[in-house]
Amino acid sequence: MVRRELLVSDGELYNAQALNESRDRLKRLGFFKETEFTTSRGSTDDAINLDVKVEEMSTGALAFGLGYSSYTR
Repeated sequence: MVRRELLVSDGELYNAQALNESRDRLKRLGFFKETEFTTSRGSTDDAINLDVKVEEMSTGALAFGLGYSSYTR
């Protein structure tokens, strides 16, 4: 799911605007508490690695209740 929201792909030129828009798209999904994009030097001088770290939000909760009374009229 994360990869399909990214507006950048392997082999493309670095585009800061596309990275910012990709980060915004991930945040708008509402599934992640934190999104962090970091870059590091690639295997060649003209390449960089993009690391995307996300922290999932709690997606829901399950609650169960039961009541009993012996009150009669």
